[in-house]
Amino acid sequence: MNTFSYSVTFHSYWLHQDKAGQSVGVDNSPILEDDHPIFGGKALKGLFREQITVLQKCNALATESENLIKLFGEPYILQGDIKFNTLRLKEIIPKAHHHLFYNNLTTTAIETDTKVAKEHSLRTTKVVIPMKLHGTITVENMTNETKLENLKQDLHLMAGLIKEIGKDRYKGLGSCVVKIEEPCNSIQ
Repeated sequence: MNTFSYSVTFHSYWLHQDKAGQSVGVDNSPILEDDHPIFGGKALKGLFREQITVLQKCNALATESENLIKLFGEPYILQGDIKFNTLRLKEIIPKAHHHLFYNNLTTTAIETDTKVAKEHSLRTTKVVIPMKLHGTITVENMTNETKLENLKQDLHLMAGLIKEIGKDRYKGLGSCVVKIEEPCNSIQ
């Protein structure tokens, strides 16, 4: 098994939405673990998978297409031998300060003609402040054809193309830098 460390540094508010557990009076809430915000690895794996298509069109990938499909799965079917583990804070933050992780953003839609708020359009979103989260990428069943250095290079390229993650990333949330961290550990 091979393991890579990776991180996401957020430069804006962000939200990885928990559809099941909404806060009272809030339309969207982040996913929490022990009152800490986390970001699911499956969502990030999907964004990495999207970058494969872009980089293949540029002939920029060092790993063979068949091996990438074995690792990441087919488009829109995210099965495969590579697993992106959940991103978490490295630091331990005292429970008394957990409320500082979050802020509420409230928005409403405005009628074009009257310039008055549309009825039932007020929305409140509980967002997470900018921070750095860390996780690991685990590659199981790596074939001899897939060279570790080539995969590492390809992961760096994919990570460099990801600029926003999470919910409402095209509305200004989730601006970030994704990095594959050094060193790359190989576990036999």
